[in-house]
Amino acid sequence: MINFSPVSFQGNIQTKEKQKKNIKGGLTAVGANTLASLSSLPIGLLAMNRMTKISTGLSDDEIKLANDGAKKILEEITNLSQKGVKINNFTFGGINLTSMPNWLYETINPIYATAKGKNAAFVPHGSKKDLRRLKMLGIEENSIIVNKNKLPLATFHEMGHAFNYNNSSFWKAIQKTRTPLMLLALLVSLIPAFTKDSKPQDGQELTKGEKFINGLRKACPFLAGGMMLPMFAEELKATLRGNAWAKEVLNSDLAKKVAKGNVWGLVSYAGTIVAVGLTAFVTKKVKDRSDEKIAFKSQINAMHEKNYKPTINAHQG
Repeated sequence: MINFSPVSFQGNIQTKEKQKKNIKGGLTAVGANTLASLSSLPIGLLAMNRMTKISTGLSDDEIKLANDGAKKILEEITNLSQKGVKINNFTFGGINLTSMPNWLYETINPIYATAKGKNAAFVPHGSKKDLRRLKMLGIEENSIIVNKNKLPLATFHEMGHAFNYNNSSFWKAIQKTRTPLMLLALLVSLIPAFTKDSKPQDGQELTKGEKFINGLRKACPFLAGGMMLPMFAEELKATLRGNAWAKEVLNSDLAKKVAKGNVWGLVSYAGTIVAVGLTAFVTKKVKDRSDEKIAFKSQINAMHEKNYKPTINAHQG
């Protein structure tokens, strides 16, 4: 009778176990990616709160001065009115039918937040489908939507966006890359979750492909964050335009409040850039830790296999 230890079967089982652990490690990294992406939420809420406080502290006279000044910029100082741009007093953005608190719903629904005086927006020309949905709420294309009584100072920044869109092919193109780049940044931040670092074995050099993947994984935090820079640049340009116009039509105290509110807006976008880079960094760290555990267990199993020899028992009868 001959007995062999099931080494080959153990090898197959260990390979399957390793594959399962790789998948588990990737999913864990995706979970870490999702949690890390929420790191921009506190900064966004802080910025929204500070911007709102600046406008809610205005007197009725200051609110009127701000709205009259914005109208003067639209109709006299710039060509925005000739370009068809309008400033809509937006006070109804639908109803919160969800079970989430309003502060959270306002964070994920900018239209609702705008109606509540927590946000403002420039709405460029869109698809027919988008326009049908927006027109149901009374929103026109190529227009600024803002609650004039609750957040009038934000109008100046949004006019900056409108000017960029209607008078510069370059800045208009940058505006259009906003959503695609945000999606691409999200995908880049997930690359470390589905790849792993390669290490040279037995004195062998890494292949070009392995070196490329290793380099890409290290660069992902910078690539993901960098993809948000065009958006930040366009936001900054809109802010600089808005601040300059505010100085022309408002008194110095009110113009300073416009600039202060715009600074908080930029802070929220800077926070987004940092959060995207941090998301990719955390994803890589979590996946690398998982890969290290898998490699360590594989080494232990390999040592056991090497020391386990098949036994042969021969009986003659």
